[in-house]
Amino acid sequence: MITEVSEALQKSVVIKTQSLTRSPSNWINRTSNTNTQKNRRKLLATWARLNDASSADELLAKIRTGEADPYETANTMVERMLKDGNKGKPFARSTIYFARIYLPTFLSFAKVEIDTTEYDQAVTKVPMIIETHSKTPTTEQIRKLLFAANSKVKALVIVQLSTGARMGEIVQLELSDLNWTADPSRVHFRAEITKTYGERICFLTTEAKEILQDYLKHRPEQDSKWLFPGHTREGIRGKIVKNTDEHLNAQSAENQIGRLFDRIGLDERTAKTDRRAYHPHTFRTLHQSIAKTAGLPDSHVEAMVGHGKRSTAAHYIPEIDNLAREWKRLVEPHMQFLTPPPGPITEIVQVRTDPKIIELLTRIADGLGETKGKDKILEGLKKLLPE
Repeated sequence: MITEVSEALQKSVVIKTQSLTRSPSNWINRTSNTNTQKNRRKLLATWARLNDASSADELLAKIRTGEADPYETANTMVERMLKDGNKGKPFARSTIYFARIYLPTFLSFAKVEIDTTEYDQAVTKVPMIIETHSKTPTTEQIRKLLFAANSKVKALVIVQLSTGARMGEIVQLELSDLNWTADPSRVHFRAEITKTYGERICFLTTEAKEILQDYLKHRPEQDSKWLFPGHTREGIRGKIVKNTDEHLNAQSAENQIGRLFDRIGLDERTAKTDRRAYHPHTFRTLHQSIAKTAGLPDSHVEAMVGHGKRSTAAHYIPEIDNLAREWKRLVEPHMQFLTPPPGPITEIVQVRTDPKIIELLTRIADGLGETKGKDKILEGLKKLLPE
């Protein structure tokens, strides 16, 4: 009897010790990469929610005391993700695939014994479905996108187009990461915020610089250190409020841009996974295409957007000032989406002197009556003509 009590006490001590040192929060914060932290946090929240637990801590405690089976909780998560776990709809197959193979990593950290063979047999398998159905927007479509966007979303779009960076890297930029005085302006992607854990320097076009500075000048969160401040929720189901201490969530940024694509009619989706054909990652693809076509060496482009191992990438980057000059000379002229592209100006002159267009603009100006500066307004309207 005494032995049984002793063993029970020892088990209780072990559980309490593990609950402190091997907790969900410790696993989340074990990495310094904020993107990985968010992915882990999202995984554990989904695992708990779909098992009707208030938190991952609660579900883990039940597993440790034998009230819940780890294999059953994993299978319940996968089954509900496949069915209606995402607000009544299924999750994307790639998300479910990731959740299924990554959850054992947490359970192993939490000292929950998992047999990989038994896990593979007990938890529903989810084949990875990959659809290469992404579509890259044209220059004209991007122009429409930028005109339809508010200042914050416009800034997000133009930064991704100009730098070719991942959205998860862009939202973690601080104001101190921007060098406005350099020519062209530079963006410093710190090692801790990049996917490859290697720091990079990218550049802003003059157009991107102007859009970004206009956004910063008028944004309400003037006291935030983040380039794109975020939001937070008050309580579990409370209202969402601005939070200048946190940066914008990458998924939130991508959702806002996704809705913008919908607004201008680019709402096509894939048949199998219901993913958007037009999405923010296509800006990254477009950036690489423009830079390579403009004549910047492929190795330089790949390194600047963070492809490959950081040691390999660093090998291909020349001295930064030389790279900046080459980028400005070769690439920037082809990355202007709201200003005239390089080339002959004869067509521009013809459009601006077309009698029908001049008559239309004159009628608009006449509608202003005796408004002071009518001639200047007329000239301004001419400048707004499509290039």
